[in-house]
Amino acid sequence: MKSLHQIIKEEVKSLKLEQDIRRYAIPPEIIIALEEKLKMNPIVRFVKDVKAVNSIPPSYKIIMHNDQYFDIYYEDFSLMAKIQSREYYLMDMEERSNAVEHINRLMTLRPVPSVIPSEEEDEEIDDIEDDTPPTGDTSPPPPPEEEPEELGEPEPGMEA
Repeated sequence: MKSLHQIIKEEVKSLKLEQDIRRYAIPPEIIIALEEKLKMNPIVRFVKDVKAVNSIPPSYKIIMHNDQYFDIYYEDFSLMAKIQSREYYLMDMEERSNAVEHINRLMTLRPVPSVIPSEEEDEEIDDIEDDTPPTGDTSPPPPPEEEPEELGEPEPGMEA
């Protein structure tokens, strides 16, 4: 069991880290773009985090719940959504609808599975029987024999 001194020390360290991380409100134009233009309303259903990016032009990284992300850039005349390598200007109706479709594809992607198997997966792997052939026989099993179909008279209404 940890000593009281060590617990207090860890708590003070975590509080200092929380102070260093500053949270700012999402700009209203980004909220409007997400909710109204990209149809991600309510935002909390789709978006896990929004981070400001130090870039020229200024941009925000929108991180979804499945850890996929896209960026929204401030342009001179409009906001631009950059999804993977494609750019969509949100003032253009056709590009906006294409952006919504692309975001939908991103949301349906599943997160990459863990490389390290969990303990449950190890147990499942041990329970699986080995289906490999015995060491002496390495040839594949022969294909099943197919019986030829007999062609008979066509039924009424069935013509070739």
